[in-house]
Amino acid sequence: LFATTALMQAQPTITSATAGGPGDEFTNKMIDAILFDPGASGADVTWDFSGVTLTGETNDYAFITAAATGQSAAFPDANVAADNGMGNYSFYKINASVYENHGIYTPDVTVLYSDPEELMTFPITYNATNSDDFYSTIDAGVEIIRSGTVETVADGYGTLKLPDGTYTDVMRVF
Repeated sequence: LFATTALMQAQPTITSATAGGPGDEFTNKMIDAILFDPGASGADVTWDFSGVTLTGETNDYAFITAAATGQSAAFPDANVAADNGMGNYSFYKINASVYENHGIYTPDVTVLYSDPEELMTFPITYNATNSDDFYSTIDAGVEIIRSGTVETVADGYGTLKLPDGTYTDVMRVF
């Protein structure tokens, strides 16, 4: 996961202000990841992925308020939802300290987190780490349990080159 910051400084910092919120839109563009090398970690790194092969598959999303989905009662602590325009929603809590996954609603499957999945804790600076346990149930006609630990590390910052342009002040978080 690469995230850009709005700050123009030598070492970027990711805050909740750069995480997105209602009114923001984004597109995920899929690449052919066979033999993909994520590059080196470190300070002032340039990651040149300008030659990656796009598969042509894209997913467009808009952030809206959780309440605007009509499904927010099942996700009471979520304040933001990612809407793919097809009646499917991913619910998140985004505030000054955390970006949490609270679940997913589709007409066929619902994922509810009783212990949300911390995707990021803010602020994120170079070499920041986080570990978080999560627990969810998936209702897909039968109940499925999903649990585990999310480990995140901000292992580099610098410049990211992609087929659609070059981005500076980028933090790499995985």
